[in-house]
Amino acid sequence: MISRKKKKPQGVIPEQGETVREIRLVAMLRAGALMYAMVVILLSSVVTGMVITGLSFQRELAERVITRRQLDRNIISSAVLYSNGGFVGFPEGDTFGLDLYKDSKSEVILTTMNWGGLEVLTVEAVMGRERLSKNILFGTGKEDISPIGLYLSDKGRFLSLSGDTRLSGDCYLPAATARVASIEGRHFQYKEIARGRIFKSEDHLVEPDPGVFSFIRDYLSGYFQKNDSIVLWHDFISERYSRPFGLSTVVITGPDHWVLEGIDASGRLVFLSDSSITVNGDSYLSDVVLISRDIVIGDDFDGSLQAFAYRSICVGENCNLLLPSVLAVSQENKQYLVHDSITVKIGEGSIVSGNIILKSEGLPCYLKTEAGSRVIGLVYCQGQVSHGGFIEGSLYCDGFYLKTPSSWYLNHLLDNRIELTELPDSYAGVDIFGKAEKKTILKWLQ
Repeated sequence: MISRKKKKPQGVIPEQGETVREIRLVAMLRAGALMYAMVVILLSSVVTGMVITGLSFQRELAERVITRRQLDRNIISSAVLYSNGGFVGFPEGDTFGLDLYKDSKSEVILTTMNWGGLEVLTVEAVMGRERLSKNILFGTGKEDISPIGLYLSDKGRFLSLSGDTRLSGDCYLPAATARVASIEGRHFQYKEIARGRIFKSEDHLVEPDPGVFSFIRDYLSGYFQKNDSIVLWHDFISERYSRPFGLSTVVITGPDHWVLEGIDASGRLVFLSDSSITVNGDSYLSDVVLISRDIVIGDDFDGSLQAFAYRSICVGENCNLLLPSVLAVSQENKQYLVHDSITVKIGEGSIVSGNIILKSEGLPCYLKTEAGSRVIGLVYCQGQVSHGGFIEGSLYCDGFYLKTPSSWYLNHLLDNRIELTELPDSYAGVDIFGKAEKKTILKWLQ
């Protein structure tokens, strides 16, 4: 019998193959575990980094918020200090640096400038690399003006009162008295002439402070401030324009008669015309200055402005000139016709909150307020007043004229009110006589 040897199977011995597979599996598991660990570590590092970065950003943001609040407080403190006379003799247009709390950490830089008849204070607060700047409009408040309700200069003619005429505040009158009269069957209704003290007036009014008109005189003479941006009227085509007070003044100028129709303009803008400017009622103006020979405010206008003319200003009917508005006409070194006069007229139903100022160097000077009109503030007229409305504040003038259906009357008041006691506590306006020791914040500007 022939015996045959069995052939050994080719390949890996089964026991050894299983061992190799196990080793490979273990290696793969270990590699996977290591990769997972690395991913976890990487993700943890990323998350931790994000958390640290987030916390650092939040901390930086919180520090910036705290710093900004401190800068705000420093600006407010500077404004309050300035309003209380803390910078006596600080010249207009100058820049003044101050270590507010003397800790080398609260530096403020202050700059002042005239804006029309008012004043703008710019305060820049500095802490390290952080800076914050704001602009504040100042005027003279109710508590800092003279307690005079009516000052009628003594031109040799008594004041006569008829009907529902009310005077309040200190009154300076010719011969320190007034007569009771009856006009058009209207007898004076009250026992006392005025609610306030009565004194004898002088034969002239106190002159306004020259600073009231210093802002406009250079413009009227053709001189601009060195940083002014000049825009010709024909190139001003924007219907909406806002100029921040942190930038230089934009002067829109031209020789022709202008009509501001359907525009919205605010901020550090001066409209300057050699002829005249008319503002239609569909326009909105805020804080701007108008300078021209003649200025007309159309019916139904609503906004705030400072209008300076050297011949006339006419406010239409049902207008609302918001505080701090200024209407000022002054006789300047200009050519006038023989029959020219300095005039301001306030239409029926209109309200002017602020100041009306008429200054003459010899030309006749007239202020006329129609029935139903109101002036809330201080009025100064070096001439005659035809007073058909109410004044909630003060009036300085040289005389009154009254026209009725039957006659003309001089220095007569019929159904008029000139009441200082009705002036709101929130009032602030032009320091007409330059005597105020303090200033009042009118508004924080853009």
